[in-house]
Amino acid sequence: MARSWRDYGAGGPTCDNSDNRDKRSSEGLGHRGFVPNVSSVRGLPPTVSTGIKTLRSMAAPRLRRPEAWPGVVSDALSLANDGWAAKALALGWSDLDVFGAVSNAGGDPYSDGLAAWLGGRKLLAICSTFAIAEDGNGRAYFNRRDQVGAKLLWELGA
Repeated sequence: MARSWRDYGAGGPTCDNSDNRDKRSSEGLGHRGFVPNVSSVRGLPPTVSTGIKTLRSMAAPRLRRPEAWPGVVSDALSLANDGWAAKALALGWSDLDVFGAVSNAGGDPYSDGLAAWLGGRKLLAICSTFAIAEDGNGRAYFNRRDQVGAKLLWELGA
């Protein structure tokens, strides 16, 4: 029997959406410009935790769309701060699946990781193979895929 996105959104043995509601809206903070506190990124490997902390002060690297950098950083910090990144890694996602991006114009934009893909959407659920996010226009799905040519966000300027 095939499962629908509703089955995954409700949580289950391979998915998790437990209590990750967007608390920023109740604080009156919009998505863009919001910089989560990443002083403690529990559940992340030390190399990822260090990389996430680097993002806070890192200058925008040369990208296909440099105007998108502040939003990508905000989404990456939120994934770490809200526990989604740790859940993704626990479900078998790689660091590049979550925090990877292709920086050059000739790169494949479909190799971007979850943080680069989010674009301000609110993450609703994550499973071992995909994530579901929502914005004002409905739901969108991110499928894990090979991160060809991608680097970790905090390595893009290197």
